[in-house]
Amino acid sequence: MKCAPFLFLPLFLAGCTTMPGDLAEPVRAQAFAETKLAICSGYGCTFKDGFAPGAADRSRLKAIMARGAASPKAERRAIRRAIALMERSAQQQSRFDIDVPLSLQRHANRRGQMDCFDESTNTRTYLRWLHKAGMMRHHRPSRTIAQRGYLLDGRYPHKTAVIQDDNGLAWAVDSWRGRNGQPPEIMPISRWENSSSSDFAYDPST
Repeated sequence: MKCAPFLFLPLFLAGCTTMPGDLAEPVRAQAFAETKLAICSGYGCTFKDGFAPGAADRSRLKAIMARGAASPKAERRAIRRAIALMERSAQQQSRFDIDVPLSLQRHANRRGQMDCFDESTNTRTYLRWLHKAGMMRHHRPSRTIAQRGYLLDGRYPHKTAVIQDDNGLAWAVDSWRGRNGQPPEIMPISRWENSSSSDFAYDPST
């Protein structure tokens, strides 16, 4: 049994720092005010900052999402660009440090650094804002956060925001692998659920 800790070390480095005790759905992000969104950071939503998309942001987001109106596939590409823009704007407005990729334990409890708990909650908040603003035509955000991995199955716990398309198919919208402001990965939820954090490298072009 002396080797047991080493079996979990690669999983710890490759996965999200959310631990088994935190497997429940993250608390819903609460609006600070009608026009402000709550942005989580610090791992496990230790910190919350208010973010209000300004007029310039809303104009750019509207243009981005309009280019995705032709089909669900086009809209998913647009969603990736829109989420990336909102991440950059939130970081600049709140003036916290730029989030690094993945979840490194040395960044825990640091404002602006995000594990998958923070990333999935924030991405869901952004998706809800886009949907409420009428910018999403072919998808709607899920109320729940998807999870995979329970340690006992050899995978570290990980979370993602989810959208559903016009046909009812669910898609993972996972912002965790890239650094702040890079487009999230979007893939069928079945593929996401059956993979692990080390299965594939982040590719911002997909």
